[in-house]
Amino acid sequence: MRQLFDPQLELGATPIEDIIFNVRSRDDIPQLLRGLQHIYTHTNCREAVFEILQNNIKPDTSFDNGRPGMDLWVILVLGTLRLGLGCDYDRLHDLANEHRTIRMMLGHNDWEDGHIYGLQTLRDNVTLLTESMLQEINKVVVDAGHDVVEKKESDTLKARCDSFVVETHVEHPTDRGMLFDAMRKTIVLTKELCDRYNINGWRQSHYNILRLKACSRKAQQSHYSRRVDAEKQKHKAYKKYLRVAQRYIDKSIASIDELIAVSEQMQQSKELCQLRDKLKKIAEFQGSAIFLHDQIEQRVLSDVTISANEKIFSIFQPHTEWISKGKAGVPFELGLKVCILEDQHQFICIVPASNT
Repeated sequence: MRQLFDPQLELGATPIEDIIFNVRSRDDIPQLLRGLQHIYTHTNCREAVFEILQNNIKPDTSFDNGRPGMDLWVILVLGTLRLGLGCDYDRLHDLANEHRTIRMMLGHNDWEDGHIYGLQTLRDNVTLLTESMLQEINKVVVDAGHDVVEKKESDTLKARCDSFVVETHVEHPTDRGMLFDAMRKTIVLTKELCDRYNINGWRQSHYNILRLKACSRKAQQSHYSRRVDAEKQKHKAYKKYLRVAQRYIDKSIASIDELIAVSEQMQQSKELCQLRDKLKKIAEFQGSAIFLHDQIEQRVLSDVTISANEKIFSIFQPHTEWISKGKAGVPFELGLKVCILEDQHQFICIVPASNT
């Protein structure tokens, strides 16, 4: 059961339309909250935004039956704060529980309301806001803003644009390092499931990770060798690294086959859904490990040049791109290309640069 918003105010709660902000504040939180207040207090804008949320956030969920879920208004407020502030979920968790004005905007009173938002609850609900939904909401908000500035029908829309890179928080990508990360996650997750369902073979998983790390370190050091046969030693180190990695990949695949057989014997339940989700996650890391294994074999051992569009730059954030914009002192950036369009009324529309 999920509501648009709770029309019944808590005892002592301030109506959203009556919340007073410090208009002299130069911080970004009051500005974001004032914009949300405008959406809430203008019926047409509010209904249009709620219609988008209602049609896209689990539309099959009943609004009358079942366990109470987070209100759509709360999801919108917290999602707007996360994107507007560029903060992570830890800061959002603190703001939702400790910031007085934000809690008033969420519908809580400021004197005895003990409602606490859990960190995982925020992750599960705020992530329901997709890019397509935000684009639709942004259009509604921009139209409402044009009404505020009394934009005339005859006015020609004028805009200026600029592009930049939204950097992702990733380490410098190397095939060797990413292969180790993919194998480490594969071994850890496979070991957890095997222990849970009494499947043997992973008692020395910690030793396996250390051995793999030692091989990875040897391969890394081979790049800095000044020996006469440095190239030969480099190939030898990488061959051993790939051989050890392939052994653990094959071992993990065999264990996953046993776990799949176990899942086929289970009845439909929450435990079965969790097992399938974890098997899917392991399969993703296995796929990344196999891809990187083959890539290292081609690039290092066979000396084959691989183009950037065929590579991956993060196994944890696979959407990361290698971007070279020709900036002085910045040979490359890791992230996503974004183009910002601003009209003459200073309303901003953000679209992917590849679509411009």
